[in-house]
Amino acid sequence: MSEHESLHEAAGHLLLGELEAERLPAARQRELLAFLQSEKVVLFGVDPEEPESASQLLFSGLRSPVLESTLEAECRRCDSQRRALLQAQTRLEEEGIPLLLFKSHGPYPYTSSNVDALVPDGEMERAVHLLEGIGHHEMTRYWEPNKRLLRKFAGHECEVMIHLHTKIAWQVLAFSDVDAVWRNARRSVDPGVLHPAPAHLVATLLAHSLYESKRITLGDLWKIRQSAERPDFDGSEIVRIAELRRWLPGLAVSRGWYEAVERAVFGKATLAGGCFPAGLPPLSRRDAVLADRTVESGFPLALGTQMSRRYFFRKLLRDNQRTLVQKIHDLVGVAEQVVLGRLTLRQRPTALIALCGVDGSGKSTHAERLRQVFDECEIPNRTLWMRGGYSPAVTWLKQRLRRSSQNLPAVDDDEGKTRAYREPRMRLLWGWLVAIEQILQARIAVSLHRLLGRTLITERYIPDTIADLSERFGDPSFPKSWPATAMRWLSPRPDLVIFLDLPADVAYERKSDDWSREILASRRELYRSVLGLMPDVETFDAERPLEALFEAIRDRALRCVFGRIRRLNPLARRDRSGWE
Repeated sequence: MSEHESLHEAAGHLLLGELEAERLPAARQRELLAFLQSEKVVLFGVDPEEPESASQLLFSGLRSPVLESTLEAECRRCDSQRRALLQAQTRLEEEGIPLLLFKSHGPYPYTSSNVDALVPDGEMERAVHLLEGIGHHEMTRYWEPNKRLLRKFAGHECEVMIHLHTKIAWQVLAFSDVDAVWRNARRSVDPGVLHPAPAHLVATLLAHSLYESKRITLGDLWKIRQSAERPDFDGSEIVRIAELRRWLPGLAVSRGWYEAVERAVFGKATLAGGCFPAGLPPLSRRDAVLADRTVESGFPLALGTQMSRRYFFRKLLRDNQRTLVQKIHDLVGVAEQVVLGRLTLRQRPTALIALCGVDGSGKSTHAERLRQVFDECEIPNRTLWMRGGYSPAVTWLKQRLRRSSQNLPAVDDDEGKTRAYREPRMRLLWGWLVAIEQILQARIAVSLHRLLGRTLITERYIPDTIADLSERFGDPSFPKSWPATAMRWLSPRPDLVIFLDLPADVAYERKSDDWSREILASRRELYRSVLGLMPDVETFDAERPLEALFEAIRDRALRCVFGRIRRLNPLARRDRSGWE
């Protein structure tokens, strides 16, 4: 890599085997590898002779002690995702449903944000049901026609994301001959992966870059180059597909852009010359100038929203044989996808999930990890700590009362506080004060976050407050008192209450600086008494190993959130079979 050579030029030399990263300065090596990763280049793939072994580095020029640790992590990422995908594929194939990765020519596409896979028309519902049975969760907030998106988690991290399709389509328009894709599918480089013929892969990537992603990545460019160099590549099949689906002008412009980029990266364009039949229109002067300017500006290469939109609506309005009524329906569908997505209406209704349990049961840990899971699923969310008697207003009031009265016990006077809490007048006043505080706090917080479209995860909620007051007052009947009843009835009802049940001895070992064994045992029983009066409670054994416990909590919470969207959001239930 010379001093004046750009990153994309150096990457081109490395992919062609003309550059060894080890000869570059360490900082430049890391920069080059980071560039390849950001451009979604598949760096690892299985050995076809030993598909069960760990994936191998596909580009020997990257071997370097400087890059070793990063490449090892990349290899683990590839193998982990591939195992999860093959597990899903095996389950589907057991029931007679093939899975075709239509944007891959062989090596498992672990660099993609999701794995785009075809299932036969008519098998979508059964495929989703089978995958949910092995731990995948459907992202019900996404509802494009002919598509379903599912994620499978390992801990709080997404292990694999599978985007099932019955058509190769974006927004409301289809771009491929799906029957021909299935007829010509094959296994080669990775025998575990079913992928399309070279021409169908190139057609898909050319259409996706222009009509959907509006950008060209080096990873897609490398796939197209490898496919175009194969002996069985048939450019006329791409033209046939574009004519069939009425996107021939888009094919011409997308191919022209890829030619310009390929020359800049590799010095030669495989898609030029005789790869396509004669007569395919060249880039217009305007698009050719724009392509050259974009390439000169460097990666990432954005094709531009205006140009993409121009060709998208050209296909929809001029190059589409659908009737005028159908085209109007399609336009409405495009507007709906854009507008409702931006208004965040897809992920509604939101959910209220309460984590309850004695101190030491892991509420804070699981609340934080649930937040990360919801972030991964692009579900807006917030966490809220709700301990009775500790809101800013009540804390301020307690401080003022202690300063103005000598009769109130000090903060560290546990015996004095116990005597005060167990006086009848104090029980009455403090019980109602905390009840009003909790009702107002819960109603304001939940209403605000629901208005903003956020799912709320509370660390402690009304059951914790009632159990806490019941123990402090020494009154096991407090859960049925008027203040406790008011809290249960007037506070927003959680969609899911997760009770982390932990024996007192274990809780004491974890939080012995806060409470005695006797108090923890008493609170555990009080929790059970309170939760017995509430609906939608799920009890989890908090003695279980942390990872196993969180996986159970995570799966139950995801079913709650996405189940509400599936049941209650009319957008998610709408029939979209009328789109192309």
